Amino acid sequence: MLNSGSSRFPVTGRLIFITPFKSSKRAIAIPKGKKAPINLLKLGVSMVQIGEKDQGCKMINGVELQYPNANQSVIQKAKYESKKFECIKQDS
Repeated sequence: MLNSGSSRFPVTGRLIFITPFKSSKRAIAIPKGKKAPINLLKLGVSMVQIGEKDQGCKMINGVELQYPNANQSVIQKAKYESKKFECIKQDS
C-alpha cells in the first residue's frame, strides 16, 4: 500500500501485455471496434520507441493481418512504420 496523505492506494508492480500474434492453444479475443486497427498500430509504435522492438513490430505488422478491412490510410501507415523501424515480416 502506498500512503498519500489520508488516502491509501494499492501498489501492484505488474503490467501485462497480451498479443494475438503468437501461436497459442488458447483463443485470444481480438478487438473488433472501429478504432482497434489504429490503436494497435499506435501501441506497436510506442513499444518500438521504448525499446520493445520485437513486440512492437509484431503489433505493427499484425495490423493488416488482423484487420484486412481497415481503413487504407491505417494499413498504409502500418506499412510505413514497419519499413521505418526495419521490422522483419514474419508469418504470425
